[in-house]
Amino acid sequence: MKKIIIISFLLQIVFSVYCYSQFNGYYGKINKKPAYACPNPIVSLGDQNNDGYDDFMICEWQGQLWGGQYDTLYTFYFYKGGEVLDTVPYYKFSIPYAITYGPKKIIVKDINRDGYKDIIVALTRITQTPPFIYTAMLHVYYCGPVLDSIPDQIVNSPDGASKEWGRGVTLIKDFDGTGIEELACYDPNTPFSSSQWGTMYFYKIENGYIDTIPFKTTAGNSIERDKSHSLHSIDINNDGLADIIISGDKKNSGGYAESAFKKIYLGNPDWDITTPSQEFRTIWDQYQIEMLRSFVFIKDINRDGKVDLISDYVGDPYWHKGAIKNGGYPVDTTIWKTLNTSNGYLTTEIAEEIDANGDGINDLLVKMFGLGTHDTYLWLGTRNFQQFPTKKWRAQEQWEGRFSGNIGDVNGDGADDIFIGQCHQDYLTGPGKVQIFLGDTSVHVDTTMGTEEENKMPRDYQLLAAYPNPFNPETVISYQLPVNSKVILGIYDILGREVSKLVDAEQEAGKHEVRFNGSGLASGVYIVRCSYRQSDGLEVINSLKIELIK
Repeated sequence: MKKIIIISFLLQIVFSVYCYSQFNGYYGKINKKPAYACPNPIVSLGDQNNDGYDDFMICEWQGQLWGGQYDTLYTFYFYKGGEVLDTVPYYKFSIPYAITYGPKKIIVKDINRDGYKDIIVALTRITQTPPFIYTAMLHVYYCGPVLDSIPDQIVNSPDGASKEWGRGVTLIKDFDGTGIEELACYDPNTPFSSSQWGTMYFYKIENGYIDTIPFKTTAGNSIERDKSHSLHSIDINNDGLADIIISGDKKNSGGYAESAFKKIYLGNPDWDITTPSQEFRTIWDQYQIEMLRSFVFIKDINRDGKVDLISDYVGDPYWHKGAIKNGGYPVDTTIWKTLNTSNGYLTTEIAEEIDANGDGINDLLVKMFGLGTHDTYLWLGTRNFQQFPTKKWRAQEQWEGRFSGNIGDVNGDGADDIFIGQCHQDYLTGPGKVQIFLGDTSVHVDTTMGTEEENKMPRDYQLLAAYPNPFNPETVISYQLPVNSKVILGIYDILGREVSKLVDAEQEAGKHEVRFNGSGLASGVYIVRCSYRQSDGLEVINSLKIELIK
């Protein structure tokens, strides 16, 4: 018994050291107040001066009182990385007119392809005297040696757009395989009519400029009471093309959310986003709505070669409040591992990509939920993923942790570093600063790949394929189910009208096939739409295009 107690004590010491004796490096503090209303006022800029250290930028709000009215003047401060933090910015400039709500988003990418990352700032300008006029726009600033305070391009909102145009601006890294990146700008307000709720505008980025005319638009459908509210882009099926995930709500007659959806559109050369390849819808339940809203897709953190899905978790043990789900494509929402958050809740503010120990594996960095104050948790990516976080940065002051994320490798040691920003919405008197904590290349985790059992029951639902495709007049559609469930499988024309219902029945878990004969239909493209409800209540809808050639 004495030996067991000693061994247990030693294991606790080892575990404690693993979790808390690493990632203790502190780079320093900058006394700038990050803009509270901007979702990402602290951004990594990569190496702007070719010295081997990543540089970064902070957007700060500076309140000024002009004629009894507040002018929201925002200033951008640029800092160099190095072995020691230089708290003096090497460049700064202010946006020269009042804007509302702070920059709505800051995107970092090398627009002019000169090897230096540039910035795109989404903002809304407002005139200082009545009648107040709002103008939504994008400012593009080339960085590197050509950085200055004059925008290299200004993209104005399209005719009919509201002042909220650009609130959900998102970079899409080549959806159609042409080598050209795209930009999505969301306007939640217009057109707001009997047939549309909000509009997404898509723009090409080519030859160093954003095309000022959108090449595609898509709108929410108020007839079906669907309203999109955000867009995320990631290569979810690992085919080299960027994919799109649109999230939204289904509204009731009073305009309140009664369910939620996520629609996945796979990249394709035709830029076809008429029918989602896969869709998740909740049942009419607030718990299910919040669970689906918590879904965040990030690059592979457990070395299974698939995009991972992070979400809330409710269950045993009760102090685990987060989960890593199998992800991949078609998306499998089966839980792979729960996260020991010590009864703390995750937010959806998760670093898209960070390698905090320089091992080449993406890690999980999460801003935790709090009332004004937020902790930041880090889990290192590995096949043998640890449920307990490798590091916790506890907020020491009120309003700390309002922002956190990957600031790049600022000290040049080969590991990404972490910023934690403090800010209060009382811009004039509230506290504010940015602290930088160093990654740690001395931390190593087991990166051996796990083995999978063969010939097991399928874990996920998949609408696998139709063969042959194109077909005349018959094709066989195959799919698989992880659990017993009711399946509805139908064929639809491109206008969304059902032309044939093939399955409407309870089916057992496993692989299934169904034969479709299109001899009574005209040649053309049709959509296979197959839905089933998971044990967690989510409705999964997969779609597949088939072509009938006579």
